[in-house]
Amino acid sequence: MATKTADASESAGGAPARNSRSVARLHVTVPDGLQRKIDELVEASHATSTAEVFRNALTAYAALLEAHKSGRQVIIQNPDGSDRERLRLFL
Repeated sequence: MATKTADASESAGGAPARNSRSVARLHVTVPDGLQRKIDELVEASHATSTAEVFRNALTAYAALLEAHKSGRQVIIQNPDGSDRERLRLFL
């Protein structure tokens, strides 16, 4: 479960401080196996943080969902065009 907490960029009243970007902080609990996978993704992608991996993953997820909603298909293939496979997401 994710929860939103106040960030240092918010004023005491909860409104964003002037000249700062509003930021929501999430607390996510994951099993050990998933944490290991996240750590692998940070290293393999040369991300600077776990947060960067989550932001990138959410960006990709949103793009895939929008493609699905518009009836498009997601295909992965080798660089030479061989071994095409349709990713079956959002079944």
